[in-house]
Amino acid sequence: MEYLIEAVGVSNKETLMETRKYLLPGYVRPLTTVVCIVFLCQAIYELIHASPFMSFFFLFLAIIVNIIYRYSLISVVNRHMQIIKGYMHTEDMIYQLRFGEDHLYLSISTTSKSTQIPYSNFTEIIESKNLYLLKTRSGNHVFITKDSLKNILADDWKNFLRKKMHYC
Repeated sequence: MEYLIEAVGVSNKETLMETRKYLLPGYVRPLTTVVCIVFLCQAIYELIHASPFMSFFFLFLAIIVNIIYRYSLISVVNRHMQIIKGYMHTEDMIYQLRFGEDHLYLSISTTSKSTQIPYSNFTEIIESKNLYLLKTRSGNHVFITKDSLKNILADDWKNFLRKKMHYC
């Protein structure tokens, strides 16, 4: 079988920390931001027009919402790490990726396990500093190192994948 593109994927704590804000559902970050802004505006209003005590109360609520958001980021990373440890018995998982005509072929050489993922299962391509994150419908994300895609331009690779995601 002829593979169109080959790459390397990695799943470890560093990878998860880099992409943690994308591992939560998409609505969580904007919702958290809006709630914090509302509480901060209410705190300012209370400070100017009403009671300084209520101002501190709303400021406290904004801080609590921010803390809960940050805790949820760490929790999602820890949950993914537990999944990796539970299934693969390791903290660092490196896998080979081969992009075929209809599927992404993923193989883990240390365990002789492999799987194929139809392009139609991918929902989103996210780019971070060192990685590409491919989100799937099932929540099993694929992390691709940017360094492993040196033989193809980033725009060409993303266009290839987007085309495959929409037409499958």
